[in-house]
Amino acid sequence: MCQSPRTTRARAGDLCYCVRLSGASGDFDDTIANGEGPGRLIVTIKVAACYEMFQGVPAAGGTERGERPSMLGDHPVTPVLLAKDLVAAREFYHDKLGLEIATENENGIVFSCGGGTHLDVTKSTVGTADEQTQASWQVTDVRAEVAHLRARGVAVEDYDMPGLKTEDGIADIGFAWAAWIIDPGKNALGILQLKQ
Repeated sequence: MCQSPRTTRARAGDLCYCVRLSGASGDFDDTIANGEGPGRLIVTIKVAACYEMFQGVPAAGGTERGERPSMLGDHPVTPVLLAKDLVAAREFYHDKLGLEIATENENGIVFSCGGGTHLDVTKSTVGTADEQTQASWQVTDVRAEVAHLRARGVAVEDYDMPGLKTEDGIADIGFAWAAWIIDPGKNALGILQLKQ
């Protein structure tokens, strides 16, 4: 049961069906609204107290009745990045990116982000040995964010390789426009503007 308005994404296969309910009795009279669509379906729940039910055909890892395979999909996820130098990480995330520090100790720093989420940076003796994107922010205007980052002295990456080419630091990756920055621990961080 959801207690406040929110947006929920159903994770389904070829077809997704959703229904908002006023109760959990299973009676047709409990239906507030319903709908279906191909692939993933995004539903914004604006009713203060309602039940949700999603049914996918087929739901990856689920059952014929559309039960979700995991409860983890219902909870926020927190990226945890590695840093050999927490002082450099603090300077980058707090001073340059402007993220507020929620908690900090000798083993790590937790930075507050939008929507009640946070980014954890932990002390590591090995750091990151991977060049893939480790975390991404979803923004409404990637060009404005890139300009703001550059004004704060943050280097925005440029790429020119098969399948990925940036223009003024921004790449068209099909479903979104994207830019990348690299933190002092060599963690690649994405900034995404989804296409409408």
